[in-house]
Amino acid sequence: MPRQNPNEKVLCPHCPEKITKKHLSKHISRWHSKINLQCPNCNTFRGKTKEDLDNHISRKHGQLENKDPLTCLKCEKKFHSHYSLMQHRRMAHKESGKSRRKQVDINLGELFEKDPDLLAELEPVKHLLVDDVYNGKVHSVYNFQFRTMDNKAFRGNLEKVYKDLGCAAKINVAFGFIMKSLEGEYRYFYAHNNNTLFERPVVLANDGDLEFICDRAICFQRHQMQQSDEMEKAVTDLANEYFEHFEGEKDPKRFRGVKDKEIYVVEDLAGVNVVIYSCERDDNGKLVGMLSRRSLNKYPETVNLLRYGRHLKVSHFQRHLTTCDERVKHIYPGGVYELKKTIFDELEEIGIEVPAQDRLFKNLAIYDFESICVPKDEDSPLRDTETTTWVGQHIPISVSISSNLVDGTIFICNADPMQLVREFCAELKKLQEKSAQEMGQKFDKVFRQLDSFLMDALRQEKSHRDRQKTADGAEKEEDNVAVVDDEEEEEDKDDDDMENFILYEDGEEPQDNDDDEMDDYIVPDAVDLSNENDKMLKLLISFYEGIRKKLERYCLTLPCFGFNSSRYDLNLIKEFLLKHLVKEKEINPEVIRKTNQYKGFFPYEWFDSPEKLSNKELPPIEDFWSKLKNCNVLSADLDKYHKLLNSGMSEALVCKKMNITTPPPSAEENYDYLKSIWKEYKMSSFRDFLRWYNDKDVIPTLEAMQKMMNFYHEKGIDMLKLGCTLPNLANRCLHQSTGVKFYRFGKRDMDLAKRVVREEIVGGPSIVFTRYAKVGETKIRDSENVCRAIVGVDASQLYPYSMCQPMPTGPYVRWDLRDGKFYPLKIHRSDLELKVIGFLQSKRKECKIQSLEVTGKQKRIGPFLVDGFCDHCNTVFEVMGCYYHYCACIEHKLTEDDLEKCEKKRAQDEMRRNYIKSKGFNMCGNMGISPISERQLVYKILDDEYFGVVECDLVVPDHLKKKFQNFPPLFKNHLVSREDIGTFMKTMAEENNLMKKPRKMLISSFYLEKGMVITPMLKFLLKLGLQLKKVYSFIEYQPQKCFESFVDQVVSARREGDKNKSSGVVAETMKLLENSSYGYQIMNRNKHSVTKYGNESNIHDLINQKMFKASTEICDDVYEVGMMKK
Repeated sequence: MPRQNPNEKVLCPHCPEKITKKHLSKHISRWHSKINLQCPNCNTFRGKTKEDLDNHISRKHGQLENKDPLTCLKCEKKFHSHYSLMQHRRMAHKESGKSRRKQVDINLGELFEKDPDLLAELEPVKHLLVDDVYNGKVHSVYNFQFRTMDNKAFRGNLEKVYKDLGCAAKINVAFGFIMKSLEGEYRYFYAHNNNTLFERPVVLANDGDLEFICDRAICFQRHQMQQSDEMEKAVTDLANEYFEHFEGEKDPKRFRGVKDKEIYVVEDLAGVNVVIYSCERDDNGKLVGMLSRRSLNKYPETVNLLRYGRHLKVSHFQRHLTTCDERVKHIYPGGVYELKKTIFDELEEIGIEVPAQDRLFKNLAIYDFESICVPKDEDSPLRDTETTTWVGQHIPISVSISSNLVDGTIFICNADPMQLVREFCAELKKLQEKSAQEMGQKFDKVFRQLDSFLMDALRQEKSHRDRQKTADGAEKEEDNVAVVDDEEEEEDKDDDDMENFILYEDGEEPQDNDDDEMDDYIVPDAVDLSNENDKMLKLLISFYEGIRKKLERYCLTLPCFGFNSSRYDLNLIKEFLLKHLVKEKEINPEVIRKTNQYKGFFPYEWFDSPEKLSNKELPPIEDFWSKLKNCNVLSADLDKYHKLLNSGMSEALVCKKMNITTPPPSAEENYDYLKSIWKEYKMSSFRDFLRWYNDKDVIPTLEAMQKMMNFYHEKGIDMLKLGCTLPNLANRCLHQSTGVKFYRFGKRDMDLAKRVVREEIVGGPSIVFTRYAKVGETKIRDSENVCRAIVGVDASQLYPYSMCQPMPTGPYVRWDLRDGKFYPLKIHRSDLELKVIGFLQSKRKECKIQSLEVTGKQKRIGPFLVDGFCDHCNTVFEVMGCYYHYCACIEHKLTEDDLEKCEKKRAQDEMRRNYIKSKGFNMCGNMGISPISERQLVYKILDDEYFGVVECDLVVPDHLKKKFQNFPPLFKNHLVSREDIGTFMKTMAEENNLMKKPRKMLISSFYLEKGMVITPMLKFLLKLGLQLKKVYSFIEYQPQKCFESFVDQVVSARREGDKNKSSGVVAETMKLLENSSYGYQIMNRNKHSVTKYGNESNIHDLINQKMFKASTEICDDVYEVGMMKK
């Protein structure tokens, strides 16, 4: 319902008078009601109630009985009503209820010290330094000046207020005051901005209330004065400590305040945490609270401050909501989705070709740590909880490293975990240097080519600058002015040594802030391009330096993988590794890659001290018992095998589940195997067994990693450098298999991205109606329908089947409903060209159309740059936008001036076409897309002429609801509460305290409102008999089965794995790639995070970044920081 206007005047149903809607009922009750009380003194007033009559008599005719008169504070004249008193003040004393600065004439010099700074501060607020009163509609404000703060003066003013009000009232008190800073600056603080005397107003009704308020006010003022003296001393001491901390770097006389990056110094000096908030307005003008500065929370007390400009005030915020998304910024880049370019792609763009076999990085290292289990004692910091019982603490004791850069393994054993980590990093550094030397020799020619390009650009820049200086000097010489620029002379000296060019430090990237675009016309020779050349040369130098830096980083990085690292090794060595890297080496690692593998047999809990390394024999079989697993690790597999057999599974099924062919060996058989190893390797101590166990992990892992690398190298994918995570590799395999382009939503269409991708993606149901079914007896759900057949459906191929369907590819066109028809949304010229050229390319398979937006190339024919051109058919393609080229579909919207422009533009277009045709080229022009009706749109979808996503309303008609009552065909995400679910589930939710609030769930329904449905699904639903009620919008794509080749590779590999067991590993890998590539396409990156590490030098910068999530102190001044992924 539209909201009514209460100020709209309407005709009274009982008389011809027009009354506003909000006063109509009052008018009727007062003038047309049967109950009327007429004023005995006049005939102009009638009241429905005695209260109305009393108010009228008091206001118009004088005093009511038993009511004391009210006195004016300025002239002591008495009045019978509050209304009369207020009217007297406005008329006689020129008072107004409106808040405005009053002109007062007082001599500040007589009231205060004759300090010019103080008088200058008080001049704008001198109207607040006199006794005054402001009477509002709801409350009144009394202002009094105090020369000396004592009980007598305060009580006298409070009595005046009480007498003036003439009744009991709620009252509160606030003080305004003047403060003097350490630098001698004065500032007046308004009373209404300061804290009040009482948290809530108190009642003033008698003398007892007067005494209470006066006592509180005097105590408060004295306490503030005492606190002010103590605070002044504390602030002075803190300021002195602050300046001493910077050891003379800051001048107190020129000090303007503490910088954000230095607040942590104040925290440490004052011993409190400082958290700063700010209030800003978003793009919609909404006031949003924002956390501006976080604290590491090292101290028990926290001060919350609110920032306004360059000033801070104490805030009473209790916490910052971690789920606040008001400031989350989603970026919609638009354009074509492309895989991330490799360094070799960038080199190829500047003409440096690297052979395919040299683009695959092959060097890597594998490591594995082992530990001792130190038993928990009384002095241990480990404390048991209700759910956790500590057995002991694992301390790293040894590590093995295997790499394809060296023969054999590197084994390190040290009882000091810190020294163990140092030696471990030193060995990895040696491997990294060897790899870097090998890669440097491999790409020596590439580096020399890059250096040649960079040197040429530097020489051109120097030559250009010399010419510019010569030209400037000639101009100044004409004016007889001599100029010497020492800075330029120094720059010239630096430029003489052309070999010493600058490279960016780690973490920096070459900056490119120039977004200038060349227009599509020929630049006349007379135009001065000197400034443009200077910009281009600097951009070119920065570009070459950036590519060289990326290639250096590529060569210097050695990938290292840990055996079972994510579950064990990284947590085991994290404290020591980060202390070594961050504190000793001053390296701030960002990401630690993780891989998982399976472990073997080792007596972890027996190995509890370094002294046992010298034991001369293998520990007895009972020492392999694990309290954590509550079993002997030598018999763990056999125990699991028997447990599965006892559950009712067959022996074949158990073997398949455990990935074995025969039953596992017993504990005695495994122990005999370990004793044979001891003899075979001629071990003399447990230290030798430890090394064997370390090497047993890393050597097979290195072999497996090399086989995995070869698998991806055959596909042309550099596994080690393109991110060795399965989703990244799967996505690259998927998109490398097709040349089809996918277009992302831009900023203009971010509402579509939210609806289509974030909210309206729904899966199909996975419903088990019952776990047991018998034909002819079991009923489907709670209905009367009896199960007539049991059909088993193998759904293992749903992913490849769905990936073989037509995909929404190419530039999309957004159709919006306007004036009863669907119009293609007005788009920018470059976007229109992108979409139309892409559409024409999809229709003309034999052509390869060049265009600025699609291929980056644009052909010039005489003075004209054409939108698209194909060499194959010698055809020029022109994109004639409706708005720019005045299509006939918009003529009804044109003014007379527009029509004149229309004629001129059409004449220019005709001249352009004739010229291009005269040069022997074919022409293919495309004028803007015409609007269509809803019926036309639906028919085009049903005829497969249009493909895409439809926003629409769908319903199941009444005559089909019985057919679909057990399985409604429409699926949607909807809020579901306890009241919406069945009795059994509702009881369970209440007993377990679940679903206290409605939650979003996938449900099946008989209707869909403004749902996003892909056109093949819409056709299927309409074929079932569902009704399409309304279409709101349509996103048009070009359908292509673009992933068929990838699916064929997967299916072929899996079939080969079924036939040949030796190909089983490849088959499983391809299956994982298929499943992961499917999920990657709709992955929600909002939940992704990265981990960074910092110390006291950069931790405050890290925790105050917008992407910050949480921080943990690993050891002294070394922190692990979780960040949202950009």
